[in-house]
Amino acid sequence: MKKVMTQEKVDCVREKLKCSHSVIRSICGLSEKTYAQLLSFSWGETRKTSFGLRLEKLLAVVDFLLEKRQIDDLNLICRSMVAPRFPLLDGTYVDVASGIHMGYSIPMLIVVADFVFDDLQRSRVDQSPIRCI
Repeated sequence: MKKVMTQEKVDCVREKLKCSHSVIRSICGLSEKTYAQLLSFSWGETRKTSFGLRLEKLLAVVDFLLEKRQIDDLNLICRSMVAPRFPLLDGTYVDVASGIHMGYSIPMLIVVADFVFDDLQRSRVDQSPIRCI
């Protein structure tokens, strides 16, 4: 049986988002050197690390937005990862990337992503120019 490599998991996320390695590194909070080293590990080794857990959460959120919500605007999906729009009880706001770093569960991250994406869509519609017919 073939071992799944970390590179394959990262490529899966990159292909879905059509983004660069630096975007994945940034969301997962890794230096360039550490990221490059982890890519050569098997997924079994990496999934136990904080990077592996963060990558799994990122993949789950991306899958939710692409497949369950059937969203095809990749730019808006990427913006929803880093737009702090989900209100917390203390009056601050959180984005998906911060939620990943703070250890939110996948179901909670999906709630955050869903809310942020809807909020971004609403604000985009609200800011559209008025057309005179």
